[in-house]
Amino acid sequence: GVKIFRKILTTNAFGVAPFELDLATELNFGTWKITSESGSGSAAVDVRVEKYVLPRFDVELVTEKDYFLVDENISGTVNANYFFGRCVDGTVEVRASRYVGVWEEYASYTATLSNGSADFLLPEVGYVAGTPGAGGAGNAQLDLTVTDTSGHEEKTNKLLKIVDSTIQHQIIA
Repeated sequence: GVKIFRKILTTNAFGVAPFELDLATELNFGTWKITSESGSGSAAVDVRVEKYVLPRFDVELVTEKDYFLVDENISGTVNANYFFGRCVDGTVEVRASRYVGVWEEYASYTATLSNGSADFLLPEVGYVAGTPGAGGAGNAQLDLTVTDTSGHEEKTNKLLKIVDSTIQHQIIA
């Protein structure tokens, strides 16, 4: 909720208004919100700010689709491989959050990797708040942490649309 930057900009011929923002060497890590206003319209996006650590292995979070129904279980697979090709041995933790005006964790899942892979199944989201940025659909975020046998962690996340029907229609003026 603390504003750190505000500047009135003019867009170029492509509708882009570039700017630079130098950040401090010690930051508040977490989710930052970037808001843009033009006339009576506005848009916002959440950006994660975290410390960069050189990765030791690659983590992939795969779901069968990028959207799920509000009453449908969320399933997927986690794959983790060292950059030299060997499969990661260790554990995986998936934390699921839904957007209900604020991000709220609603489920978690922990498993042991087998040949660098683990399947997961999370319960249905139940309720989410729709957002204009998602075309009225809601959002769920999967935060994934893979820990190898040496204790090193790699993280990734995936944002999913949550809808109430497989058919979505939209009126464009």
